[in-house]
Amino acid sequence: YKAMCHRLNRYVAVKIMRDEMAADEEFRRRFCAESQAVAMLSHPNIVAVYDVSHSDDVEYIVMELIDGITLKQYMNRSGMLPWKEALRILVLTLISLLMIFPIFWMISGSLKAPHEVMNKDVFWPAKPYWENYAIAWKSAPFGQYFKNSILMATTVVICQVLTGSLAGYAFAKLPFKLSKPIFFLFLCSMMIPSEATIVSNFLTLAALRLTNTFFSVIIVSLVSMFSVFLFRQFYKTIDNALLEAAYIDGAGDLRVYWSIILPLSKSAIATVAIIGFIGNWNSYMWPKVVATKESLRTVQTGLRMLMQSDFGDDWGSIMAAATLITMPMILFFVCLQRYFVQGITKVGLK
Repeated sequence: YKAMCHRLNRYVAVKIMRDEMAADEEFRRRFCAESQAVAMLSHPNIVAVYDVSHSDDVEYIVMELIDGITLKQYMNRSGMLPWKEALRILVLTLISLLMIFPIFWMISGSLKAPHEVMNKDVFWPAKPYWENYAIAWKSAPFGQYFKNSILMATTVVICQVLTGSLAGYAFAKLPFKLSKPIFFLFLCSMMIPSEATIVSNFLTLAALRLTNTFFSVIIVSLVSMFSVFLFRQFYKTIDNALLEAAYIDGAGDLRVYWSIILPLSKSAIATVAIIGFIGNWNSYMWPKVVATKESLRTVQTGLRMLMQSDFGDDWGSIMAAATLITMPMILFFVCLQRYFVQGITKVGLK
């Protein structure tokens, strides 16, 4: 048979041409019966089957999902994957291993003794050298640096989500004059690298006497043009009928935003949060320029201090410090990975 699957959040719409189904009545009966059986017995991820609509030539059957299994995966659950699918999995596995290898090498280096770090014959230490982590932690006040980085990254994420979602909602659902030219200017601003604005931003803050403050470190990241773009594209996929129903019930724009738009934006919020958190966590140049106080330094500046030690570069402790700094980003991404993938996928729909 020929079927086209359309993914919408937890739902899969299976579009089947009736003339093809009519040609094989036995298959039609078996397919519909099996679809109902799937909902009740066969697969725990499929919780319901809906017969949505009928027309002269098209029938829609919608399966509601829990963990995102597709119809193709369900139909192949008891058989071998096609060779193209196997090849795709093999290529993705190789690319994943290539991406993971630097992280593995960093962890391996953090567990090597000083005489093993630069030894190409030692791929993994026979006995882990945990002292590297103690040395790295004591080489700089990383406790304060972690506290500063977490506080700054969290503040930036909250502000980017709020400003991006509000601006994206206005551009997507609240038509106003010159909205498209203004949005185009927003997109153009994304082409300007942040390094090109460091001097002008620093001179502005210096004139306002705001350098060496917590606010000066985070101010340039509080609004993200990328988050505005992502939220706007995501909100374009939300049916206007939901908003119109709320307006009929007497809800205003802010009530619609808070009660309807935001609850539907979990995947977009997670995507912006991950990108914003990782970007601010890895920020080195701006905090280094605008803040010289020890109490305002971040983990990235602390790692650089470790590489400028008077005793030379201790690569084992440097790898250990890099591992400690990387772990919060990995954990944050793993916790929001499912929503991140959904957000990127939905943004590409329009």
